[in-house]
Amino acid sequence: MRRLLPRSLGGQFATLLIMALLFAHLVSLALFFDERGRVVRAAIRFGVVEKVSTLVQVFDDTTPELGQRLATALSNRRTRLEIAERSSLPPDGMSEREEEFAEELADALSVDEHGPRARFTDRPPRRDEGWMHRHHRAFTGVEISIPLAGGRWLNATSVVRAPPIGLSWPWLVSLGVSAIATLLVAALLVRRITGPMRELAAAAEKIGRGEAIDPVPAKGPSEIRTTVEAFNVMQERLSRFVRDRTRMVAAISHDLRTPITSLRLRAEFIEDADLKRDVVRTLDEMQAMADATLAFAREEGAGEATRSVDVAALIDGFVEDMRGLGKDVTYEGPERLVWRCRPVSLKRALANLVENAVRYAGAARIGLVEEGGELRITVEDDGPGIPATHLEEVFEPFVRVETSRSRETGGVGLGLSIARSIVRAHGGELTLTNRQTGGLVATISLP
Repeated sequence: MRRLLPRSLGGQFATLLIMALLFAHLVSLALFFDERGRVVRAAIRFGVVEKVSTLVQVFDDTTPELGQRLATALSNRRTRLEIAERSSLPPDGMSEREEEFAEELADALSVDEHGPRARFTDRPPRRDEGWMHRHHRAFTGVEISIPLAGGRWLNATSVVRAPPIGLSWPWLVSLGVSAIATLLVAALLVRRITGPMRELAAAAEKIGRGEAIDPVPAKGPSEIRTTVEAFNVMQERLSRFVRDRTRMVAAISHDLRTPITSLRLRAEFIEDADLKRDVVRTLDEMQAMADATLAFAREEGAGEATRSVDVAALIDGFVEDMRGLGKDVTYEGPERLVWRCRPVSLKRALANLVENAVRYAGAARIGLVEEGGELRITVEDDGPGIPATHLEEVFEPFVRVETSRSRETGGVGLGLSIARSIVRAHGGELTLTNRQTGGLVATISLP
């Protein structure tokens, strides 16, 4: 059943309505045919009774010779009349329907109910008769024997043709008009439902890409309005939560700079040169961590707008800047590829990955490709790579695979965490994989 239905809500709704409408019309048509069959049978029986009643009255008032001549004259291809001395039908053996018909004849003629005799005969259906006519056909032939005055009998054989039954134009027009009206109503209703749902889906997509959005207008049926209002409340709460946490992190990082500076001044009075060097190095690391965290918090709070950007040109310009600083960085990809993103944030994430590659491998190769509606940016190097057990761990804040305490070789362990946060804020993902031939590949995937 699911395979037969369209994928869209409008298509499914319209299909189900049309199926229900067609089913209702078919049921109505079946009831109409059944009722029509009963009416046709009653009309035919009434016509035969009236005709026979008239003939009996005529034959009762005529002589046998004149009656026979009238019977011969009134006989035709469909009806055969005969005045005889005996009945052409046996007194017994009539079915229930035949007995009912004989009783109707007796009532119309005002004679004894056991006088008239009747027998229905059938005939093979003709080729021009449809299945509905064959199914609902009234009796197609009848033999009647009615006693006349003077001991004579009127033996009559009549072939009755019921009018054909078929799909008429009015029924088809009624079905067509009903279908069109149903589709119009369904289209209006589905548009009223799916319009707000499409706006809600677009808003959710923007939130997933880290974009700031205005509240979605609450319109449509009450259930849709309730859903949209709940979405707006959720979006506001999430935004407030992120803003509060970002401001808190920024405040902590900013406030840490004062005690670090104070400790640095006091370290100058340490007489032991080795101890002084260790303390100053630790304070430098703390300062670097605080500065990196503060910079990240400030960038997150800036709320950069998402816009269409030529990512190929952005990467090419970034590569030229890195080369100007003496870094061995190359780019391979299309000359132009437009994508919706936040270019400053994306450039910072790319810079973190490239700096890691240059620091540990001495060079970096940047690749760009669009595949299956997804943008992929790769940063490859020929360095030692990262143990498979640490590929996810390195994304944690302040985690470094390089175990030395040198900031020049190990950094502060915040770059990859910031890069992944930026990519996920775009609705994408950042992953690390080791190449079989050696080296590391960082892949940014953006929807």
